[in-house]
Amino acid sequence: MTNAEPMVEELSSGVFRVPGFSRDQIRTAIILLGAVGTIHAEEAAEHRGELLRAMLVGGIDPVPREVVAQARRLARHRQRLLASGAFTTEALREMRQDKSAEATRTWISRRRKQGVVFTIEHDGLVMVPAFELRPDGTPRPGLAPAIRTLNTAGLGGWELWTWFTARTPWLSGRSPEELVDNDPDSVAAAARSFLSNLEA
Repeated sequence: MTNAEPMVEELSSGVFRVPGFSRDQIRTAIILLGAVGTIHAEEAAEHRGELLRAMLVGGIDPVPREVVAQARRLARHRQRLLASGAFTTEALREMRQDKSAEATRTWISRRRKQGVVFTIEHDGLVMVPAFELRPDGTPRPGLAPAIRTLNTAGLGGWELWTWFTARTPWLSGRSPEELVDNDPDSVAAAARSFLSNLEA
């Protein structure tokens, strides 16, 4: 095979031709691509160096542009969520007037296990999204049924925060966070519908 980048012609939807390459060469390339995927998935730690060198020699970007773009979108999304407010352990200690940070950590841990709040991690800090708490620092009770339902899907804190603050068709285009105080039953039902959709 030549080292030049092959030209690919699309003959029809899903049908391609690669001029200058035989059927066997293309078939071999596809098999090798599958093998690279297997190495990457199953033995990434052991073969990472070899794989990276092979990709660089072959002119393949080891971090595809789509992955970089997705990472940037995710970072911007998380910054938007953080801008809406989140309490560090120390900030929550001050708000609740706990005697120590350890007391606050214990409070957070217990409420998380009960499924009445969730936390996120950012820059090594455990944080509680502000929308989960009332002005006195207690959890908004309407959140718990939805949190417990979504916890069964194994969603992380960032995914939960996104779900609660994003508009959803299951609530006529409103976000769960907007309705959780006045209509917690609908929010809980929306969480069940979302979970059913994930399992479908």
